[in-house]
Amino acid sequence: AYDNDVEALLQMRRLVDLLPASNTADIPEIECYQSVTDHDLSLDRLIPDNANKPYDIKELILKIADEGDFFEIQQDFA
Repeated sequence: AYDNDVEALLQMRRLVDLLPASNTADIPEIECYQSVTDHDLSLDRLIPDNANKPYDIKELILKIADEGDFFEIQQDFA
């Protein structure tokens, strides 16, 4: 149980670090080294042409969000 408590506290700290200090404060920023002008051709193949065919939305998010740094809240919920 101790390892789970420590992990929960570390994740909570990470969440708080992502939030602004107040409603009037600027949003915290991280340095980004990923080029905004480079084209990722794998994105063209990720989403299927048929809207009824499923695809992994998490893979899409990891490819486009903050150099793959994705903090998911309530991952077991839709």
